[in-house]
Amino acid sequence: MTAERIDTPLRRILRDQTAEWTREYIDPIAAHAVLQRKLGQTAGYYDDYISIAITSGGYRRDSSLTYGQAVAENTAYALDMADELHRHGLIDVRQSLDSVALGKVAPWKQSDYLTFFFMAMTRPFGTSPGSVDEAADIQARLRECNSANMHVFNDETMTNDQRFPEYQRFVDGFRAAIADYDIAPIGRMIRLLDWQRSLGSRAEESLARQLGITVVTPMVATSTHDLSGVPIAPELRAKIAHLESLGAETLASQPPTLVLV
Repeated sequence: MTAERIDTPLRRILRDQTAEWTREYIDPIAAHAVLQRKLGQTAGYYDDYISIAITSGGYRRDSSLTYGQAVAENTAYALDMADELHRHGLIDVRQSLDSVALGKVAPWKQSDYLTFFFMAMTRPFGTSPGSVDEAADIQARLRECNSANMHVFNDETMTNDQRFPEYQRFVDGFRAAIADYDIAPIGRMIRLLDWQRSLGSRAEESLARQLGITVVTPMVATSTHDLSGVPIAPELRAKIAHLESLGAETLASQPPTLVLV
């Protein structure tokens, strides 16, 4: 029997905003302000950020799937794993921000997504949306502080090793841009899938570690890595087995971790 997907205000907000921000362009700083306003309206809050290699890892390793199919499978896996961690009492999905809940915002580039999620991870304006002047200030600081070569940053014909230094410069520029703000960072970043394969996930982890945010990964407490006796949804167990057969990273081998059993 398939476990019912847990619905949360945060997931609904991001799902709804995906469509709205695709219809009418919005820059990521303003988009974060919208998120904060809507969270205030629903009395929502989050302390965990759930990161996943949605477009570069996981089911993207499966050559039998189209790009769209792989992204859809990665999205489902991330939500299923988050729900499973919730059922085990390891996270509260009602106080977690799933990066996959935000779908494809057509006009955005990778730098826009990273800026939006960096804002969500750090919350430079605390739990408020911030003023128009504050948003404009951060936008100006980002332009001034970003020393990344964006041609290399965006060049998918280059290797990750060639491109990541520019992602790191982008992280450093963001940190410099918010340096004068009294940030309210998340408590944990939770890595769910192929965290080393994704440049975005690596950039998020770099920012988290620089700010002292705990970075954790699910694991099972079995010496053999045998999932047959692990009390998780059978469908999720099958997905983990399939992803690992593709060579994907799904579960941690060492702390810090969220232990399922």
